[in-house]
Amino acid sequence: MQIKRTGAAGILLTLDGVNVLMDGVSREVKPYPATPDELRSELLQTKLDALLITHHHKDHFDAAFVSEYAIKTAGPVIGPADIQISEIKSLTVQPVESRHIGKADDIEHKSFIILGSKCIWFTGDSSPLQWQGREDLPKPDVLIAPYAYAIGTGWKITKNLAPEHLVLLHLPDPSDDPYGLWEAVKQTIDGNTYPQIHIPKMGETISI
Repeated sequence: MQIKRTGAAGILLTLDGVNVLMDGVSREVKPYPATPDELRSELLQTKLDALLITHHHKDHFDAAFVSEYAIKTAGPVIGPADIQISEIKSLTVQPVESRHIGKADDIEHKSFIILGSKCIWFTGDSSPLQWQGREDLPKPDVLIAPYAYAIGTGWKITKNLAPEHLVLLHLPDPSDDPYGLWEAVKQTIDGNTYPQIHIPKMGETISI
């Protein structure tokens, strides 16, 4: 399984030979970066089997890219209004109703559970608080989530979810971090041995 960071909080997931782009192209919302033009072009040349969108904030969604993708591939686009479980080749994609963290909790938002040889949770910008006591959902092997899942109560909830791997997104460049997010995350994860934590840079691919 491979995960390539493609946006502020977006990834290209390759699982069981299936390529799924999730919140994959972002526009700039300071201090969070936009997808670089060269990476955007690369994604349009990649064989994508599906595109998942958790919500329509511009640091997760680029309408022009989605239009280009749809014209080029005619592949499925699963967005925050979708409620049906979808089969994408050998993978099952389950949209899960979720609340955006913080002041934007009124925006329509879905998280996604991807089931294949591993169970992947892609939370988008969902609040970690809502996952407490969700016995109805399969346990994640890999949790892909924003920095809030490694700070304070969010970190406690992550530990209770007990993924083998935590992939943290939505962090700014360390040199442009006005909110001190890197320091907050660092204080939590320093010395941590479980779960394994990955913080990919823009364009970096990690193998799990």
